[in-house]
Amino acid sequence: MIHTFIFHILRVRPLNPKEMGRNDPNVVQFPGNGQILLEGLNSVPGCTGNTKLFSFNVVFEPGATQEDIFQFSGIKRLIEMAVAGFSTTCFCYGQTGSGKTHTLTGPPGLMYFIATPSLSSSAVLGHGT
Repeated sequence: MIHTFIFHILRVRPLNPKEMGRNDPNVVQFPGNGQILLEGLNSVPGCTGNTKLFSFNVVFEPGATQEDIFQFSGIKRLIEMAVAGFSTTCFCYGQTGSGKTHTLTGPPGLMYFIATPSLSSSAVLGHGT
C-alpha cells in the first residue's frame, strides 16, 4: 500500500538590505495557526480587496533558524525515513532568489552527508567541518 502525505510549509524570508534601503514595507502578517495575511494589495493587478489570507501546514516567520526548519518542518522525519530505506521527497519552489536553496541546505557547510549506511540519521545534519 502506498501512502501519500503532502505538507505545505512556508518560510517567509526577512527583507533583504536592498528592500530595507528602499524602505519597502513588510506586507506579511502572521495571525497564527499556519496562516499568513498579505496586506496592501490594492495596487497589485488582479487583486480585489486590500488583504488576502493563505493557510499552510506550517509557517516559519523571518526569524526562524535552520534548526527550527529541521525540527518542525518534517525534514527530520524525511531524513530518518530515507536512512531507513524509504523513498522520500522534499520539493522547494518559489521565485529566483526567494531562498529555496538556503531553506533546504542552510548556509554553506551546514549540511553534509556521510555515506555510511550504519550511521543514524543524526549523522546527516552537521554544523560544518
